Amino acid sequence: MIAQGDPELLPWLLGIANGKPVGAGGFLTALAGAALRADSQNYTDLRPALLAIRDRFPKYHDDVGAEGYL
Repeated sequence: MIAQGDPELLPWLLGIANGKPVGAGGFLTALAGAALRADSQNYTDLRPALLAIRDRFPKYHDDVGAEGYL
């Protein structure tokens, strides 16, 4: 699995990457960028941490951006 095929996390990752509904800080932006570029093995390793971090920072969400991927 890669981020672009993950319906649970992709809208959140794109929300951070696209600044929706608000811009994210440098850490989340770098993390989302890394997750969106990760290959399957690395994304699988990152995914549990991404889920935990999303629970701490749930306000980022871009369903519109995700439509082109899912």
